[in-house]
Amino acid sequence: GDMEGAKNDFKKATKVDVDLTLAYERLGFLLLDEGQRPKRDPKILQEALDVFRQALMCEDNTHGTANSRYGMGLAYIQLEKYTEASEAFQDALRADPTFAPGYHGLGDAMQLRGEYKDAIGAYSNFLEAFSG
Repeated sequence: GDMEGAKNDFKKATKVDVDLTLAYERLGFLLLDEGQRPKRDPKILQEALDVFRQALMCEDNTHGTANSRYGMGLAYIQLEKYTEASEAFQDALRADPTFAPGYHGLGDAMQLRGEYKDAIGAYSNFLEAFSG
């Protein structure tokens, strides 16, 4: 589809109503995707982080912020900031312990930090949360 058009639509939506958590999150994930292709673009990835932070500040953010924090973790991994990624995924899981993608992201971040035993534990938790 038209990623640029979708990105512009989400940007317009966030200007109309600053409490649109979902619009911020979707914009963040679009930027995250754009920031990874065709090659990693740290400026766009940083913009994605900023947008996810905006989502966390929305008054209508009633789903526990797990998705926004997960998006931040993914952006940090792409920026090769693995400690910050681990913290973001842990924050996502504190917000929602049943959020399976948070365990997978945490496992990825721990693996990239060389913490293989902890990564295996996180992946096991992912499988348990995913199947549960």
